[in-house]
Amino acid sequence: MNIAINLSDALEELMEENEKIIGSGFGDKNGLTIFRKGEITQDDIADGVNRCVEKALEDNRSSEEQYFEHKENVESPVTLFIKVPGYKQKNLQLVATSVVKELYLVQIVQS
Repeated sequence: MNIAINLSDALEELMEENEKIIGSGFGDKNGLTIFRKGEITQDDIADGVNRCVEKALEDNRSSEEQYFEHKENVESPVTLFIKVPGYKQKNLQLVATSVVKELYLVQIVQS
């Protein structure tokens, strides 16, 4: 089943539903920004994606290619999630999660 999702609308909806989210963005597995809204930079998105990939490699003790091959072969992949408290400011957190093989959601959230 293929479902088309407008990523820009998805970011807007996420931010409307949670006032603590001050910025959101989608990035690919290389950290390149696809969409962003609010107070988040391309560097923030790249940082979040890179931290997710590094954590996955640490957790799985495998190469990046092996990690993505494994994730692709699992019917319901485990969502990788990281939270970085005190990101740039004491009251901010960087939150990043893998959505699918090559798509990550990165958010800056007020704590």
